[in-house]
Amino acid sequence: MHARAAHEMQGSYTRYIQQIAALIPAPRKGARILLLSDANVFFVMRLYYGDPALRVERMKVWRDHNVKTDPSGYDYVLDWVDNHFVLVSHK
Repeated sequence: MHARAAHEMQGSYTRYIQQIAALIPAPRKGARILLLSDANVFFVMRLYYGDPALRVERMKVWRDHNVKTDPSGYDYVLDWVDNHFVLVSHK
C-alpha cells in the first residue's frame, strides 16, 4: 500500500472512532453494539475501548446468513447516515 493511501485510511479510521466515541463515550464492559450499515470499524472499536468482551456485530452478517436479529437486544445501535455515524438507540 502506498504511504499516502495508508495515511488517508488512518485518517478515516481516526474520524470514525472520534464520531463513535462522541456517541458512546464509555460503554459498559461486555456491551453489545450493532452496526446497521456495513461499516468496517468493528475491529477498531474493540481496540479503542480496550474491552475484549465488547461485542460489535454487523447487521449485514446476520442478513447474509439469514439470521433474524432484534436490534432492541443491543446496548447500542449505530448507523451510517450522510457520511457520519448516528446513534439509533441505546439502553
